[in-house]
Amino acid sequence: VKTILLLNDPSIIELIVSDELIFEEVCSTLEYDPDLRDKANHRWFLRERAKFRTVALMEDEELVASIHRSFRVNYLRDTLLRPTMDESSLSTLSSLQTFTHADVVKGVTMSPAGADTKG
Repeated sequence: VKTILLLNDPSIIELIVSDELIFEEVCSTLEYDPDLRDKANHRWFLRERAKFRTVALMEDEELVASIHRSFRVNYLRDTLLRPTMDESSLSTLSSLQTFTHADVVKGVTMSPAGADTKG
C-alpha cells in the first residue's frame, strides 16, 4: 500500500482521503509497516483520539467533508508517509492540502451561518 501511495498519483491519493472507510483501511495496513520498529496504532488514534469538534454550528455537509479531507491529507503527509516520502510526494500532498484548505476557506466564507446578517 505504501508503494501505491508513493507512486504519487493524485487521483489515487484523492480517492483514499475522500472516503473515511478507505482511509482507515489504508491506515490499518500501514500499522504493520516493516520499516517501523514498533507497530503503529493508527486505527486507535483515528477512532479514539481524533475527534471532530466545532466552535460554531456547521450545517453544510460539503464543508464538513472538506475539513475531514484536509485532516486526512495532513495525517497522511505528516504521520503515515513522513519517514519514506520523497520531494515529489511531498509536493503532491502539499498541493492537495492547499486545495482542500481553499475548499474549507471558501465553504466558511460562503456559508449562510457565517454570513453577516446585519440589515
